[in-house]
Amino acid sequence: MSKIKHITLLSILLSFTMSMAQNDILIPNRVGSKWGFKTMDGKVKVKAVYDSVSHFTHYIEKKKSVQLAKVKRNGFWGLVNTDGKLMVPTKYKQLDEVKIHHNPNYYIAQDKKGKFAILHQEKFLTKFIYDTLDYRYDYVAAQKKGKIGILELSGNVKIPVKYDQIIFVAEFRSTANLEDGWKMLNDEIVHENANIHIKFPKTLNRNEAFCIWSVSDSKETKYIITEEFYGLFTSKLSKLKSEQYEETVMESARRDMDSIYEKRYNTLSNEGYSFQENYYVYDRFYTFTKGNNSLLGVYDLEGNREIVPPEYEYIKTSDYLYKDYFVVENDKKYGLFDANGTQIFPTYYDKFENEENVFIFKKDNLATFYATKTKKKSLGDYEFLEAVPYFEYQKNQQTLIKVKKYGVVFYLDTNMHEYYSK
Repeated sequence: MSKIKHITLLSILLSFTMSMAQNDILIPNRVGSKWGFKTMDGKVKVKAVYDSVSHFTHYIEKKKSVQLAKVKRNGFWGLVNTDGKLMVPTKYKQLDEVKIHHNPNYYIAQDKKGKFAILHQEKFLTKFIYDTLDYRYDYVAAQKKGKIGILELSGNVKIPVKYDQIIFVAEFRSTANLEDGWKMLNDEIVHENANIHIKFPKTLNRNEAFCIWSVSDSKETKYIITEEFYGLFTSKLSKLKSEQYEETVMESARRDMDSIYEKRYNTLSNEGYSFQENYYVYDRFYTFTKGNNSLLGVYDLEGNREIVPPEYEYIKTSDYLYKDYFVVENDKKYGLFDANGTQIFPTYYDKFENEENVFIFKKDNLATFYATKTKKKSLGDYEFLEAVPYFEYQKNQQTLIKVKKYGVVFYLDTNMHEYYSK
């Protein structure tokens, strides 16, 4: 793709991101034992009248922002929008969001009779006729009257719900890419060792991906071919291509700095520094020892200075998303430095992890947090439950931190504000 097209795609993504940044981010807010939602500046948008709520999910559909949250009242679930309007009434025993390739606002619902259906926003795509619906990696397994089948997320039946057993056998990018004993013979897919012959469906394109399944009932076992479900479910978003463009720009800038890093690396090596290589041969940050001291520090080749003193037994440079932070260890206790050399946490904690732009450091199973986007650190200690992304995969992504304190569950934002009042 040309650079002009890359820039166009990047512009589209940025325009979406800027428009979404103007929307209020609604955070689950607990008042006593009831739940509602409020904005990060403290404005109540949905009154606390529900027994339980989820966070809002956010998607762009047909260039429109769609945000819905699950709410529970009197033992039953529904869906509410950001204005507090019930889009789906609270009358369902279960309402589970489907997590298949980030498809927007699909749910598996269970009615009061115990039957299941697929819901998209406020529209049901199937009737409540299934005994179970179980979403897998990229399909929905359905059961009815003791028989099983497979549905698309749209509710369309791909393998009829009439079999006792369904086994995934293989998938291929096209009939020209068969392997592992499979080959195309006239109009059939055959396996040369297993004596399997499958008529290739006329409705499918031989140049597109497909799956092979084994299906069995009380009478027989046979093989069938369907489209590859991933292709049916996944939208190819422009932001993925724009990220590739940004990565190209980053790589170009990195190459421009390589010669400077290399000169400093060689000079410092002659002065007694012993460097441990990190991401690339001449990357910006290196762990090092100095002279006869075996303890580790971190050197910044761009700033040409030590940013973590050589006082630690072990230093972990986090993954790519957290490459400007360094977890240090002494005597199995952990601390944290940033790329400016600021010590965020001393080597006091028993465990650490990082999720959704938040570092979690734990001592005696109580956690304290540091948000990399806001540079804010929590003041109290909490029982950590989960980190929840909001505006996921977008430049203005926010993170909600679900915690428990004194037996009460509530949320923090990345400014470390508590969304709870008695």
